[in-house]
Amino acid sequence: MSKADNQSIPETARLFTDFLTKLVTEKYVFLKKHPVELNGVVIFLKLFNVISTQKKGEELVIRTKSQFAENFLKSLMLYLKENFKLIQNWENPHSKDELLQEDFLSWGSLFLRAMEGRRISQSTTKEPLSEVDIILLVIKAKVEGYENPMFLCQFNNKTLHFQLIGGYKKAEEKKAQAIKRLLIKELSLNNLKAEDYKINLIEEGITHYEIARKTSVYTKYNFSFYHLVFKNPILKLRSSDRWVSFDEIGNEKTVDGIALLSPLKPFADSQTKLEFLEKLKKLPLSLGKEQSKGPNTNVKLISPSDKGDNEELKLILKSEESEKLEFKSSMRWDYTTNSPNKGLEKTIVRTIAAFLNSDGGTLVIGVNDEKEILGIKNDLSTFKKKNPDGFFQHVVSLILSFVGAEYTSFVQIVFEDIGKETVAIVKVERSPNPVFIKEGEQRYFYVRSGNTSRELNPEEVYNYIQLHW
Repeated sequence: MSKADNQSIPETARLFTDFLTKLVTEKYVFLKKHPVELNGVVIFLKLFNVISTQKKGEELVIRTKSQFAENFLKSLMLYLKENFKLIQNWENPHSKDELLQEDFLSWGSLFLRAMEGRRISQSTTKEPLSEVDIILLVIKAKVEGYENPMFLCQFNNKTLHFQLIGGYKKAEEKKAQAIKRLLIKELSLNNLKAEDYKINLIEEGITHYEIARKTSVYTKYNFSFYHLVFKNPILKLRSSDRWVSFDEIGNEKTVDGIALLSPLKPFADSQTKLEFLEKLKKLPLSLGKEQSKGPNTNVKLISPSDKGDNEELKLILKSEESEKLEFKSSMRWDYTTNSPNKGLEKTIVRTIAAFLNSDGGTLVIGVNDEKEILGIKNDLSTFKKKNPDGFFQHVVSLILSFVGAEYTSFVQIVFEDIGKETVAIVKVERSPNPVFIKEGEQRYFYVRSGNTSRELNPEEVYNYIQLHW
């Protein structure tokens, strides 16, 4: 490379950066107004499928394809400005565990998340690409059957954990307006108006930085905590609501092992966490009367530390698949492609729902149709927690997301070691109510038919419910 070529590299990088800046701020660029060198930039960006192009007369109009695409360009722009290295090492890794390259190339959000993680690890300023205001609402009450006050949480179907009532504040909203909107949305059964409650500030200006699950970019979160006091002494709850204890908040999971997004997460050190916990303890009650336990308090899911009866498993393995028994090779590991396949999880959910709608049954995960013991080790390799506890939490999350929290009390999960492998046994009781699988706005109804789970059409669902409940 000549000296002149070397000198042109910073100028090319500047042109590239200026082009990206204009594209992410103005949402589109007319290429005719830019130097011819940017034709190469367009070709490069089209490789990543982040821009669309449209010919208008003699000009080429370039637009970003989506919010994720725009975030990718913002991150790339900072890489260029700071002269960071996107790829650290081109050698083969010593271990290939969890290097699911097909996922990174199929989903741009995963690639963007990896980019942002690399950028922040190299940056001294750690500039966030996004800033979000979050309001969390503390509702404290006496609950029947519990000596100490409890706190109201709600299950988030997207993040698969329980969290305090609350959410994002829109840019144009005042905090009182945001609180009103969030209460109408998340406590919808109560028809709340502004005069039905009082708002008391607990803490504000708490900042936390992380790569956001929703946007995959490094984000600054500004947290505000408010305590609510209601005029009405009783709150009506939905199946996704749950009262949790002070200890569960501190442990960041419920007593039955379901993940809980603790309000302590934004606090940077143990001292500020302890101070905030002390404030929670001293808060007055939000409601004038003792509350009922709610629809999903009495959960009896067996913890993953509990072991099943090895003799029972041996007996199961001697049996054939039937209306009350089904074997599955895995929960999400596809043995045909030798890689994870989240689509397989729906089969697990359908089987559990079918057992709930029939006479119950047992689902054994880690055993194929020929009753060969495969174990769940491949499934475990795909989880953040690579142990039975991670497997357990994921099964619970699937039930909560697609079936409903109120049905967890009819499901038990145990783990059994056989030889060098671990097998998961999911025991399902018959439900006292019809169970539908929820996928977006759609509802599906499954029953056992022989050794398979069968979806019923609307007429069949009506007749089946009339006969069985």
